Amino acid sequence: MTSQCEQPPILEEWAGSPRLSLALVFTDIVMSTKIGKRLGDHKWIDDLFKHFSKGREIASRYDSHVVKVIGDSLMLALVSREQVVLVLTTIRRK
Repeated sequence: MTSQCEQPPILEEWAGSPRLSLALVFTDIVMSTKIGKRLGDHKWIDDLFKHFSKGREIASRYDSHVVKVIGDSLMLALVSREQVVLVLTTIRRK
């Protein structure tokens, strides 16, 4: 798993080819603004980093690639439909 400070491999390096069909999956924390206001900054940031950490762990487990973080979301790249189903069902359970 990549630590907070390490740079993950670039997408092309991970995929092994510049010409490859990929699926993109985005995580989302529903009603994140309300949750953040209710929790306060410190707790919200802590929970947000836990979300990112779990997402990275799941991505690594299923050989998918974290492309980038967008607000409260992770953008993941996957190479097969099977990976998409596995990643999404695992994220849903967490």
